[in-house]
Amino acid sequence: MQITEQTWVEYVTRLARLNETAGQKMAEYIDRYGTEDTERLIAYAAALVQRYGEGSAELACQMYDAVAEASGANVPPAQPAPPAAYGETAKMVNGTRQSPPLLRDGVSRLVKQAGADTTLQNALRDGAEFAWVPHGDSCPFCITLASRGWQRASEKAIKNGHAEHIHANCDCTYAIRFDSDTTVAGYDPDRYLAQYNAAGGDLNAMRRAQYTQNKDKINAQKRAAYAARKLRASASTPATFTNTSGISGNFANGMSNALKKSSHSEVRNVYAKYQGQLKCANNKNRKGAYFSSADGAIHFDEQTAAAGSSYQTPYQVAFHEFGHNIDWLIGGKNSIAYASNQMYNGTRLGAVIKSDYQAFKKSMGAKSNVQLLAMLKAENMPLTECGNISDILEYCMNKSYPLGVGHGTTYHKRNGATEREFFAEVLDSAASNEASFKQMQRIFPNAVNLVFDIIKGVI
Repeated sequence: MQITEQTWVEYVTRLARLNETAGQKMAEYIDRYGTEDTERLIAYAAALVQRYGEGSAELACQMYDAVAEASGANVPPAQPAPPAAYGETAKMVNGTRQSPPLLRDGVSRLVKQAGADTTLQNALRDGAEFAWVPHGDSCPFCITLASRGWQRASEKAIKNGHAEHIHANCDCTYAIRFDSDTTVAGYDPDRYLAQYNAAGGDLNAMRRAQYTQNKDKINAQKRAAYAARKLRASASTPATFTNTSGISGNFANGMSNALKKSSHSEVRNVYAKYQGQLKCANNKNRKGAYFSSADGAIHFDEQTAAAGSSYQTPYQVAFHEFGHNIDWLIGGKNSIAYASNQMYNGTRLGAVIKSDYQAFKKSMGAKSNVQLLAMLKAENMPLTECGNISDILEYCMNKSYPLGVGHGTTYHKRNGATEREFFAEVLDSAASNEASFKQMQRIFPNAVNLVFDIIKGVI
């Protein structure tokens, strides 16, 4: 029996899609939240490995059972191998968190490992043979493994319960068979062995020869990847504020340059989407900054906003007031119910903020609001970092200016006021003050996610 090329390619492609998706989701998480919070980083990576690793193991079971049935092998149904344990994922994260690309690849590798483990563990159980089958532009190491041909499954192939030699960015994988007449279309171990022998068994020599043979293609791929990155960077940061009425050209350029530095594509794109609908009624207002639903416009002073303040970075106050403007626009220009005040899955943003606060207080081991506030003050955060959370903590602690900044507790008693401020503060910090954003995400992770879900729904 021969496993056809179409069948094998479909199988490999589906496995690769799982690995790549998990890795991409890890990369997106890092882009949004960074790698500083190790505990949350490990938890997210472990969740990805569990979810997509189970899918990889299930695909491997399906292929195993299909080959067994076609071969007439009288064996039990394949059992999926468990994905990497939490501790294994934590070890990987701790070893790679300083390099986001390696961390992304680590997640992909652990997902792929679940499928490989499933194949080998069942082959060992049933006494089947296995072979490492190359796919695509295989590296010399994979060619060397493939040159070994079909082998009887044994304990040597499984180290500490896992298949060996699994690495990311590789579509090669294990095939199994129950009789010597079965093979995979295109698998030619003699050809791979000839390549290995021609290099004198020297993997580095094989790598050099492979590069010489493919250098034009490799360099073309590098140029294409570089061009794609530039294109994505250009596309992900559309021209912003050029059509925003009421602000000067210099100030619009300053905001655009600040926004380009943001790592949060959703926030960049929501400002870009609405920039033509944003409006400033007074850009020389020396009496403070605010958005008014009466005229659908912001009122502020450009010179003050561009300089920043003791608790806001340059341009942050403009991003904040235009954040209110966007909230109002998404909400349908309703003077009372902005987008941030509406129900989402039966819950309002304010309830999520409160829930996040209680969870954070518990995680800090604080028995009271007073104790938690003392802990936060002991961190000696600059006002530019803690200003936004201080404002929302007013609502949660019922204490004015807990970390030195806020609107006062009376303000937060207005219906929807806290939700509107939180929405604008997530946008202003994600746009121009990453340190502040990380504190918002640290204390109110689910509420921040809800704001991102709201804006992702309109971009």
